[in-house]
Amino acid sequence: MKAVEYRYNVRGLSKDWTSWATTNNIVNFSYLPTGSYKLEIQTRDLMGKISKVEEIALKVEPPYWKRSWFYLIEVIFFGAMVFLSMRLSAGNNKYRIVSQLLSMLTVIMVIQLVQAAVNAQVSIKTSPVIDFFIQVAIALLVLPFETYLRKFMLRAPKPVG
Repeated sequence: MKAVEYRYNVRGLSKDWTSWATTNNIVNFSYLPTGSYKLEIQTRDLMGKISKVEEIALKVEPPYWKRSWFYLIEVIFFGAMVFLSMRLSAGNNKYRIVSQLLSMLTVIMVIQLVQAAVNAQVSIKTSPVIDFFIQVAIALLVLPFETYLRKFMLRAPKPVG
């Protein structure tokens, strides 16, 4: 029989402590959303004496593909591809569709970049529904840029031939 029981709480994720158990000496996190947490741990011995709460600070960083610098690299890459495809479409009309497709991808990456930058500055607990509305709001803010880009692409010189 084991003499020490454990319980824990992840402040910032849950409000409730786990029940006392001898198997709670290992804490598994299958998923933790991005954010800061405090792992609170307590022990109880065979005599019922409860230890003081010990805290361990945890910080979960977003994966690299959800960071502002990654979106910035994508915007630069797709922007360069748009520039290249516009140069190609000036000489051959068949590249115009590729150029427009790359422009749309670039606008999508700009929206993601803005959202990642906002999320890095403002830490709010979100859900997929809230994320969707945030993306729609950002898309509406980026819409004038996208409209200008579309007009610019349509004004690109027609191929001579």
